[in-house]
Amino acid sequence: MTVAYDLINNGDHTLVKTSGELNSLVNILKFIEELMKDIVPCHQRNVLIDNRDLSGDALNSFDNYDIAAFLDGKAELRRLKMAVVVPPSRFKALKALETFIRNRGFCFLGFCDIEDAEEWLVGKKTSGPRKNQSLKKKQDCANYS
Repeated sequence: MTVAYDLINNGDHTLVKTSGELNSLVNILKFIEELMKDIVPCHQRNVLIDNRDLSGDALNSFDNYDIAAFLDGKAELRRLKMAVVVPPSRFKALKALETFIRNRGFCFLGFCDIEDAEEWLVGKKTSGPRKNQSLKKKQDCANYS
């Protein structure tokens, strides 16, 4: 597996900052298994996975189904609220995976803006535009929903 990640405790959530390449379904499942071993003992309910620096091929529907089925067998993950952030170019593929995972009863949502993900994850409301927020970026994400 060619993925590295760092776990950062942000108080109200755990940030998982990934880098590298996921290039096969087998590697994706290994990554999830390894990540679970680190996250579950933390007793943190809110998990933000930042995959903006992760590369690899887009998943197909069969891969999405296999990932959701794999997660379905992991009862300890059902207590988690998970947000995953990807670049806008990968947002459509993430939304397809999100559908499979949410249909299995997990609290999982995909984003292309990390501040939106944090807001959903921990319920922090902000008023007005955020720092460094571009309308184009928000518009790019909206095209894939």
